[in-house]
Amino acid sequence: MRYRFSTLLLLALLSFNLSAQDIKKALVFESQEADLGVMSIKDVKHTPFYYTNNSGKPVVIVGAKTSCGCTKATYSRRPVLVGARDSVMLRFEPNELGAFYKKVVLKDSSGETNILVVKGSVK
Repeated sequence: MRYRFSTLLLLALLSFNLSAQDIKKALVFESQEADLGVMSIKDVKHTPFYYTNNSGKPVVIVGAKTSCGCTKATYSRRPVLVGARDSVMLRFEPNELGAFYKKVVLKDSSGETNILVVKGSVK
């Protein structure tokens, strides 16, 4: 009896794990991290982050929160149609020397969040 219960519990957990893996993100980014390399304190760098709408309905990016004032996200406020590709442009303008690792948290109309990262070093 104990063996049957354990087996049933194991099967239930495995099926839950498989179904959780099958859940797709609405916006699928080609890359969520960009290495800007070594830059001067006077440099300003822009880097695009491309994504595809992988959901079954149009999705809108509804907000972007940056980790500091030196990073700014620019994105379309229009719905991205199913299967369509678009981008978020991150602008980084350093204000201090040294290594940096800056995050931008995006929220979309499906309720999901994505984190984009720019990193590098300022000399």
